Amino acid sequence: MARAFLTDGAKADATALLDEDRDVAAAALRLVKRLEHEPYLGDPLREKSNQKSLARADCRKLKFDRADRRPSAKPRHRYRLVYRIEPHEGSPETIVVMALGVKPRVYREATARAAARLRAQATERVRRARE
Repeated sequence: MARAFLTDGAKADATALLDEDRDVAAAALRLVKRLEHEPYLGDPLREKSNQKSLARADCRKLKFDRADRRPSAKPRHRYRLVYRIEPHEGSPETIVVMALGVKPRVYREATARAAARLRAQATERVRRARE
């Protein structure tokens, strides 16, 4: 079983979502718990223009919405949860939730957060190699 956690930015997203719609926030947090048992539940992000850097960072997405939303409503899933499996896809130990929220905004936020996380990890590897 992998351990899931939210980055500081994702915690802020969850708080904002909670203020906006408690049911949607609850759905997002249920997905986070579910990821601990099913880390490959989400779809890998493709190299589309707005998701290219997230795809290269091995991020995945989950679509979600209110449980009581009509299946015929358009768009069907208005929200996204973007996460990354660490240390890598083949060995899930940790699920890092980068961002969650409304689709148009979540990819921008996740891109910046994933880049910052990858930079920090690279810096840490260099520091350890020098020791």
